[in-house]
Amino acid sequence: MLGKTCHYSYYPAKAKWPFLITRALRAIEDYLFNSLNFSTSAIVLNTGYRVGYIIIYIAKKGLRVFRIDVINYYLTKTNRNIKVENLKQ
Repeated sequence: MLGKTCHYSYYPAKAKWPFLITRALRAIEDYLFNSLNFSTSAIVLNTGYRVGYIIIYIAKKGLRVFRIDVINYYLTKTNRNIKVENLKQ
């Protein structure tokens, strides 16, 4: 249901129907990215990133991302998702 993401969703205070999952997931990614307030030359280390949606999102915003995971399933899925998005590994 959540596309194998493992992060909380963000719903505005006046949300009447909280089940617009995709929009809420993108909102928390925007909130996270904007809260970090990194310059575009920043380097980010992400550990335990599941299938990589958040690291793909912030890489598309111009940050360099290094990733570490010990679960081969997630390494494989993230590599596939990075390739689909035409990002450098």
